[in-house]
Amino acid sequence: MLFCPRARSLLFNSPYGTKWNFQDNDLRLDISFVIRIFKLLKILVLEQIPLHKGLPSEIGQFVQLTFLAVRGDLTEILSSIAKLSNLETFILDPSGDIASLPDSLWDFLKLQFLYMRSSDTWVGASLSTENLDSSSNLNELDGLSGAIIPNCSSMERLMTKFPNIRKLKCKLF
Repeated sequence: MLFCPRARSLLFNSPYGTKWNFQDNDLRLDISFVIRIFKLLKILVLEQIPLHKGLPSEIGQFVQLTFLAVRGDLTEILSSIAKLSNLETFILDPSGDIASLPDSLWDFLKLQFLYMRSSDTWVGASLSTENLDSSSNLNELDGLSGAIIPNCSSMERLMTKFPNIRKLKCKLF
């Protein structure tokens, strides 16, 4: 079995900024192949590859991942990312609207930067505010950009979850 024990970074980019044209089954095989070979990745960048509306569930197997950047036709983030307990930087650049970030986001105690970029000002992802009282504080969070805060009434409670934040750029709805 092929295994790359020393590889710590993988940048998966589409040539010339265009989307690849894989069928659903082909992509699942490719993602599984990547996970079997690069088990110890710390940096993973998925740029303009067809994720077919969501991150693959196998993404949770990269337990040492500290940097994850995803760009493409993403509309769902699975709770399988909850296993990424070492994640420090999470960058999302969806071409579609993500309804909300999963509650597991509050379990990323090492998270320092959460950036959601989009060319469309109405596209983004909302922070889950349903279980704020029982969720952990993100004490390490330094920067939060592009998140949608669903209602202003929870704004004060939400900000107490980021006691050390220095850079904040959000959308209020």
